[in-house]
Amino acid sequence: MIFAKIRLYIAAVLFFGWIAYLAYLALNFNHPVILSRSQLLTTEWAVVADIKVDEKGDPSPEVQVVEDLHWDKQKPELPKSISIINLADANYPEKKKLESGKHLLLLGKKQGDQYTVALTPNSPGEHGGRVYLYPWNPEIEKQFQKYRSP
Repeated sequence: MIFAKIRLYIAAVLFFGWIAYLAYLALNFNHPVILSRSQLLTTEWAVVADIKVDEKGDPSPEVQVVEDLHWDKQKPELPKSISIINLADANYPEKKKLESGKHLLLLGKKQGDQYTVALTPNSPGEHGGRVYLYPWNPEIEKQFQKYRSP
């Protein structure tokens, strides 16, 4: 009987140790931001833009284009300052608040002098029409270079 209790205590300690280790991993390691390939494929222009955010966390629709990344060099070059219609509707990775700084903008159709962030298309099991923004960092740049058309 004593041997069974000792085995139970050892199993309980190992189990809770494993749970504690998994909790440590979940809390201390970043969740990677994944670039939406379907959104990338539907884009008209891809740019790195400087976005300004006010005190409330709302982005200014006027953004400064830092770099044009699009692979179709026959498209006209974008002006240095553009207006984005649906920038306030965009989802930011990991449901964090949008921060000022450089972001990858995958732009869709032009409406007059204004642009839109490209929507994700419909896919099986998920409704499209979502708008995503990505912070411009080496991880996103690597994904963009991997998936862009030649």
